[in-house]
Amino acid sequence: MDWCVGASYPNTRPSGLGTSETPLATLAAPPLLITTPMSILSAISSHDALLGEFRTITGLSEDNNDPQLRSFLQSCDWNLEIALGQYFDNPNVISETALEPTFSAQNEPEPDYAPLSVPSIPPTYTAHTNSLLSYFQTAILLPFTLGGKLFTILMYILSFMPRFGRFFALARRPSRSEPRLVNPQDTARNFIRQFHDDIDSETLGPAFAESGYTEVINLSKSSYRFVLVILQSDECDITTSFNRGVLASQRLNGVLNQHEVLVWGGNVAESEAYQVANALHCTQFPFSALIALSAPGSSSNSSAPVMTVLARLQGPESADVSRYVARLLAKLETHGPTLAQMRDHFLAINRDREAERQIRRDQDDAYARSLARDRELSEAQLRQQQHREQERLKEERQLEQQRQRQQLRDAREVKASQWRIWRAQEFQKSHPSQTSSSSSTPSARISIRLANGERIVQNFLADDCLEDIYAFIECRELISNDASTVLKPKDYNHEYNFDLVSPMPRQVIPVSTDVKINEIKVIWPSGTLVVEKFGDSDDDS
Repeated sequence: MDWCVGASYPNTRPSGLGTSETPLATLAAPPLLITTPMSILSAISSHDALLGEFRTITGLSEDNNDPQLRSFLQSCDWNLEIALGQYFDNPNVISETALEPTFSAQNEPEPDYAPLSVPSIPPTYTAHTNSLLSYFQTAILLPFTLGGKLFTILMYILSFMPRFGRFFALARRPSRSEPRLVNPQDTARNFIRQFHDDIDSETLGPAFAESGYTEVINLSKSSYRFVLVILQSDECDITTSFNRGVLASQRLNGVLNQHEVLVWGGNVAESEAYQVANALHCTQFPFSALIALSAPGSSSNSSAPVMTVLARLQGPESADVSRYVARLLAKLETHGPTLAQMRDHFLAINRDREAERQIRRDQDDAYARSLARDRELSEAQLRQQQHREQERLKEERQLEQQRQRQQLRDAREVKASQWRIWRAQEFQKSHPSQTSSSSSTPSARISIRLANGERIVQNFLADDCLEDIYAFIECRELISNDASTVLKPKDYNHEYNFDLVSPMPRQVIPVSTDVKINEIKVIWPSGTLVVEKFGDSDDDS
């Protein structure tokens, strides 16, 4: 029976893997361009054939730097055309190629670090050379290239005919030697579907993760859980029995569920699974690897935990479910407390960090609230100060206005007093003595009742104006024989605060300097007038 034993991949394991000198990101990684093999043995034979063909074309001898030549071809992804182009451009490129470090099983250090991710596959390219050999080779291959394209066109045309549909589908199937860029999630779902088809059950088997290898590794690191990586090959005869007898067993799934183990599987026919197999140094199928975080080695300068391969189960030993479960359970129970301790430590650190962050947030919030209160208090004080300042300015303006009005009143009162004195002098000049009833000068005898009820009688000349009556009443107390002279105040127009009214019939005598007394019949040649203050009404007299 073919157990798929002794297969190896073109990539060799770098020396010092798992030591402190090897960063996690530099673990054994596959070439940038990976071609999906039909089988691992055929990959080795194809590499030897390419090596011989390269020697035949370039004329190199078989003992000419064989390790460096292999390393050079490996750096060209075992692409003969690219390697020939680089060689003819620079014949010294082989000697300049650094040898890949080899790995010795006897010097294998512990722990065995697991790769954190697998590189993506870049698109292939063709190197163009100007050498005559390249043109000669292109001319030879041109008929075959044209023939292949014509054959493809013919198959496309015949695909519309039912008879040739199946043949066309086979012809159009992509080559397994070409890299296929497939979504890791879709690849994982395809593997899970093929697994369930293989065991004829949709419910049995482990809960495979429907994601890529890198995502599962990251989830394991963040959740401190074990990861069981399962790799299979279509070329292995025991794949179906392994799936049905081991992976679908309730005993294994009970252990995986009990320890909450993440399970990721892949077929090496796919690019991602092939790269994972190469990175994990898979030599037999079916292959299983238990991976988890563990403390770094004593020679490591870092104290951070690293992903480590705890156990490998591959080849015939994987077919025995008892042995398979026993080895897994032993590693799970041995490393489980350590992983739980690391998880608790990590959670404690996270709690402390979260507590510190919460304290900082509370302090920041308290500081922000304090600033807000201080700002509000400052704004309130500023508003109060502005209000008080406005009130003060308002009061000052009111006081200033009152002071100005008082000054105006005082100035007007001074002018009014000066005007009364002057008007009394003028009246005295026009009436040097009391006019008697026997005087030959025509005059009017007017009886005046003052606002306080006092009654006086005064003679006024016929050519006196009505304003003289008002002036007499306003300045009667100041009329004297005083010889002092007071000038009339400038810019002053005296206003009387009373009216003179003739009671029978009622007639208001206006303040006029143009109307003479003898023109008013109610007071010429005699009459009675009543002094009415503004706002008073005295109709009884």
